[in-house]
Amino acid sequence: MKIITVNSATDSFGLIADSAINLPGRPVFLPDIPEVPAWSATFYLAVRISRLGKTIREKFAPRYFDRMSLAMRLLPVDTDGKAIEAIAAVSDFALTLGEWTDIPAEDFSVTANGHTLEVAGAGALICRSIERLSRIATLKIGDILLLPLEIPAGEVSIGNSFEGSVGGEPLLNCRIR
Repeated sequence: MKIITVNSATDSFGLIADSAINLPGRPVFLPDIPEVPAWSATFYLAVRISRLGKTIREKFAPRYFDRMSLAMRLLPVDTDGKAIEAIAAVSDFALTLGEWTDIPAEDFSVTANGHTLEVAGAGALICRSIERLSRIATLKIGDILLLPLEIPAGEVSIGNSFEGSVGGEPLLNCRIR
């Protein structure tokens, strides 16, 4: 299984270790890493791949995913506020996935951390991402694509709690310890 972050702005992808997944409902423990002065959180729309495929054309991409969720990822940041990607990619339990749900047929709203974001054209973005990614890697059943959401989370500290919902349906609940 692969966990792949999709950055459509820079047309790039990133891989996250599968050990980064924290099960829904479980608290997230901030790692005690001396090289990391602070942690921040990023929210994603998570999409689960349901079919094996390579070189998938955009018009056929809807056949290759079946469920979605919200995800919250802890990112270590340096003193300048930039993510330390070398640590972020391999941190255990740094990615919390919410409950999986059907993908809405229409535009929907995402609420996370008290902020609401209207998501329009998510299906088209997912299909374009699958087409681009499948040219360079085989997508397998169970792979997870993470599409970033423009929802501010700020610095994370012990005691914080993050919640998220899609169209009013609660999917994500995460406590930081």
